[in-house]
Amino acid sequence: MSKKTSADPRKEFEEMREAITLHFRECFNYLENYDTVVNIQDKERELYQFASFFFKDLRKAFWCTLVLWIYKLTKDKYVGMIHLLNFAEEHTDLFTRNGTISPESIKTDRKTIEKNPEFISIMNRRHHYYGHFNPEFVRHPELMEKKYPITWKNLTAAIDEAWEILQKYSCSYDGGCSAKYWLRDGSGGIGKVIDLIRNQSLKIEREQQEEYNRLFGETGINPKGNHGSRQRDSD
Repeated sequence: MSKKTSADPRKEFEEMREAITLHFRECFNYLENYDTVVNIQDKERELYQFASFFFKDLRKAFWCTLVLWIYKLTKDKYVGMIHLLNFAEEHTDLFTRNGTISPESIKTDRKTIEKNPEFISIMNRRHHYYGHFNPEFVRHPELMEKKYPITWKNLTAAIDEAWEILQKYSCSYDGGCSAKYWLRDGSGGIGKVIDLIRNQSLKIEREQQEEYNRLFGETGINPKGNHGSRQRDSD
């Protein structure tokens, strides 16, 4: 539980809200970027194979960042939701606008964050692999899937639920509510990079087809192999 040390709790909450909102924006954008790469691996196999090492490394980098940032979103003493709930518990008089905040509701919100299975798995993965190195998981990283499972659907739902909790306290403070969609940048720079790779892949494919036709005549598309499929949640 936090202590009443701020001379201006209103200013403290407003700064905290801004910091947590910015952190949510990063999380939403990394979620979208990661999902973009996963969809390429699922649905655009030729593009994925064209730059497979790039996409594999990108996927790992996004996932590592997600684990660390989602952990901060729940536990960090500055931008974590538990920190916000500790503050609200000490300053319930600030959250009176619509009558939805009470000691009981704060306890419920705390349980929502602390007991969520996806957030617990994120915390353990951070502790044992992404933030610190447990020799067992370094040697056998696949064990994380068994001990600390995460499903993409449930993880995104948990983050959405945490965002709604933040909005509830924001609305109860001064009516300042925000939709999460304005936070997202539509995959931002990574989308432009992927478009460049896609265009280059198509260019090389056309050049290969032209060379094939020159050598063997226009007998149709050069046969391609079947690359199979993969599962989403195996980072």
